[in-house]
Amino acid sequence: MIKNLFFLFCLILISCKPSVKTPESGIEKEKFESVFAKNNIQVKDYKNIIIIPGSGCSGCISEAETYFKAHSKEKENLFVFTAIGDVKILKMKFKDSTIFGNNVFIDEKNELVDNGFDSIYPSTATLDPDSELVKISVFSK
Repeated sequence: MIKNLFFLFCLILISCKPSVKTPESGIEKEKFESVFAKNNIQVKDYKNIIIIPGSGCSGCISEAETYFKAHSKEKENLFVFTAIGDVKILKMKFKDSTIFGNNVFIDEKNELVDNGFDSIYPSTATLDPDSELVKISVFSK
């Protein structure tokens, strides 16, 4: 009986990981930049590149969308919406068409996903001139 309880305790302990968001993997810089270059966007012009997926962790996405509403006019931020099911619904969600300025890219063709972005979390992309990869980490305010 004690062995069974000890085994059950160990099993629970091993299976319960803290819910910590970890950085995602990188994307090849050339592929990442080409997605934006095709759409006349120079990623080097932006301090922050915030990628918001259309589906995934709903609470996390809501938090990123709230941040977008509050900071969409800041030209140092590039906001990227990818894996969007319906662009009309996305635009209706924000109720203000002026919020989608030049610093907002809606990836209607899912080019980021096709080129290696695969996250259910809103993410921040960091360009490192010394690396061949774009570092993708979980977005936080």
